[in-house]
Amino acid sequence: MRVLHWFRKGLRLHDNPALLASLKPLAAGPDGSATTVELLFVFILDPSLPDHIDIGFRRCKFLLECLQSLDHSLSKLNPEFRLLTLRGRPEEVLPKACRAWGVEHVTYEEDTDAYGRSRDAAVRDLLAQSHISVSVHSGHTLWALDWLRSKYVPPPTRTAVEGSGVSVSQALGIPLTYQSFCALTRRVAPQGPARPLPSFAEYSGQGIVLSPGLESLVGSFVDLRCSLGAPASVDDMDIGPICYSRVGKDLTDSTAEPQELLFPGGEAEALDRLHRMVTERPSWVRGFAKPATAPTGLPISTTGLSPYLRYGCLSVRTAWWALTEARRTVKTPASASQPPVSLHGQLLWREFFYLVSSVTPNYDKMEGNPICRQIPWKRSAKLLAAWTEARTGFPFIDAAMTQLNRHGWMHHLARHAVACFLTRGQLWQSWTDGAAVFQSLLLDADWALNSANWMWLSASAFFHQYYRVYCPVGFGRKTDPEGKFIRHFLPCLKNMPKQYIYAPWTAPLAVQKKAGCVIGVDYPVPIVDHQEMRAANLVKMKAAYDACRKFAPSSANKGTDTEHNPSNKKTDTPHYPSNRKTDTSPTKLGRLTTDKSQASKRRKL
Repeated sequence: MRVLHWFRKGLRLHDNPALLASLKPLAAGPDGSATTVELLFVFILDPSLPDHIDIGFRRCKFLLECLQSLDHSLSKLNPEFRLLTLRGRPEEVLPKACRAWGVEHVTYEEDTDAYGRSRDAAVRDLLAQSHISVSVHSGHTLWALDWLRSKYVPPPTRTAVEGSGVSVSQALGIPLTYQSFCALTRRVAPQGPARPLPSFAEYSGQGIVLSPGLESLVGSFVDLRCSLGAPASVDDMDIGPICYSRVGKDLTDSTAEPQELLFPGGEAEALDRLHRMVTERPSWVRGFAKPATAPTGLPISTTGLSPYLRYGCLSVRTAWWALTEARRTVKTPASASQPPVSLHGQLLWREFFYLVSSVTPNYDKMEGNPICRQIPWKRSAKLLAAWTEARTGFPFIDAAMTQLNRHGWMHHLARHAVACFLTRGQLWQSWTDGAAVFQSLLLDADWALNSANWMWLSASAFFHQYYRVYCPVGFGRKTDPEGKFIRHFLPCLKNMPKQYIYAPWTAPLAVQKKAGCVIGVDYPVPIVDHQEMRAANLVKMKAAYDACRKFAPSSANKGTDTEHNPSNKKTDTPHYPSNRKTDTSPTKLGRLTTDKSQASKRRKL
């Protein structure tokens, strides 16, 4: 029997239910004896996949490394095990390849996003027409999302969908707060998710006959655009156009650390990083609290596992149980961190957002999205470009965006700060535009999580304390008073005295010249007055909330921002303090120290 396994997100051999399912025909002989299976392994570079249309260079390269690592792992098991790479729409190329190659059965991992569900339904129908059977298995989440939905019982609520008389939670059939989601998982899975399955490598030699003549399969149909092995380079991947932002080109020069030293793609690196960051640091794991980590950390202050979870190089169940075992090894009376701020809590956030995304219409949009507040955002190509290309004139914001463009990664709290700045904080731009930039540039860009985080930070869904605004001047200073993070990513400011590093426009012109960075010449003038825009935007947010208060989504967390400020103490906040000793507004008299000839540049934006 010839079986084809279609790799998508689960780019790994360990704990891969769909991949192991490709071996099930081994025990299906009519006389009870084991049958033989001819296995084919396929990955499809789909140019129509929303995730591939605007994929940035860094993420494209990371995906390439994941595919090369997977191909290498397969060939290590047996030289005849190779990844076959197809190019084109799966609805077109996969059924054609299966017919041409005599495939009788196809296995793949369940995809729960909107595009994936539609694509997979079409592929299944086309394969069925050719009498090719299909088996689909959950493997990208801790639990099967359909199973979680079947176990949920929504509580009565006053919040209703307009005209329906039922709550949003009831209408969608899922919990819409993190707390209610965790209550669901504690009730239906008190021991946690299932243990990881054995690696495919443990079974791959039992009763398998390799498909003969892989070279002939590759060359049999030229129009399939099939190649043996992973692509050789980014240029060979044919997905895009590759979205190189201007800053993405400029910041991949010799001054940048090699991306390979930060996040090499692939399963081997994922498991090695899990061992280094989790297994070998049990005390750190036990005490980990996300709000206590530094967005300015160099090296990074978190695990850095998110890109590997996103592409399935690392099984989320493997990560969960590695965390569990690490915490168990610590014999200390000190209390352990708990969700939502613990590392287990981060995986539960991921699961929660996956669940919500799986049933919410227009999840990545504002219009037609039942959980998203309708806010009249503006859209300015110039403001969006300045933010994307690290030209806002606010050093912490620009340093974080430079890190994103250079490394394809940014600390979670830095993401919060730059997202708040773009939307409700200062620039009043649509969260969907910011989400599109992140989706292009982040190595760990995940449709479900990315959209959710942008709704959260714009106070459009999940979080509704819109008056809590990250200060673009004060937030970074909290963890990095010396400005090392800024000096690292914005070398034009490396000699700026620390008292001015977060607001260099307040430095006297003589200080700017001595530092070799004149504002408006060597570094941009701030594009807005951050305090005035904050005040104006708070008025707009209140009006938007008042306008739709009648049908406020039941996802509102009205009491606390439990992930980032679990104690809900206003003094423990990265936001604007109530008693400011220093006015860092760039347009107050005497505070913007720059050449007058450059002052008009800010107004043009």
